[in-house]
Amino acid sequence: MTEFAINWITNNILLILGDTFTLKEARHIFADFQQISVDEIDNSNFKKNHRNVFSLVGTSSSKRPGRPAKVYRLNDLQTEQDN
Repeated sequence: MTEFAINWITNNILLILGDTFTLKEARHIFADFQQISVDEIDNSNFKKNHRNVFSLVGTSSSKRPGRPAKVYRLNDLQTEQDN
């Protein structure tokens, strides 16, 4: 499969996530698509390998203790909505 095809599939599968999402949500969708356990996906490598696909837009407003999760948006969605 070409790099273009892989990127197209990844972007379209991740559209399921909606306008914004956390990396945890993205990893779960990606794992389901790849038919692997989410534990098999290394957090830092996933972020590094998809940095051209995601853009940071802020943090979640969770009421739970601890650091809030970072919220991302797919780059293609950001471009279409901002124009």
